[in-house]
Parts: sequence; C-alpha cells; structure tokens
Amino acid sequence: MVPLKSARDAEVVARALGVEKELRPEVVRKTIVARSSADGSTHEVVATFESDDLKSLTSAVSSYHLSLDVSVRTVEAFGK
Repeated sequence: MVPLKSARDAEVVARALGVEKELRPEVVRKTIVARSSADGSTHEVVATFESDDLKSLTSAVSSYHLSLDVSVRTVEAFGK
C-alpha cells in the first residue's frame, strides 16, 4: 500500500502504473487499484502480484517499485 494525499492522486498513480503491461503476463499476474477509506480520510494505491516463478516475480516487483517511485514523486511535485 502506498498512501497518497487525495483520491485523485491515488487514481492518477494507479492508472499510470496500470498502463505498463507485464513482459510475461502468463507468468506474472498484477493487479493495481486505488482505494479510499469509507470516511475519505486515507487514499492509497494497492498492488498485488502473483507468480509461481520467483525470478519473474522479483523482476516485476522491482520494475513496479521504480515506476511507482517516479509516479508518486511526479504527482507530489505537479499535482494540484
């Protein structure tokens, strides 16, 4: 989970990360969603990865982490 300042920020980051497809989607399954708490006080991006191949899973999570870092920093720098 990655906490963000607003539901819009969480949605923007989730959409940006969702565009990037896995190199081997038959090996690694990825789900990325934005969600907010019922009272609207917290907003986050949640990613789930599944794979039976540890090497492919490690590579997918590493790539995701780099993209996540860039996406979050961009939203924080330019988001309004």
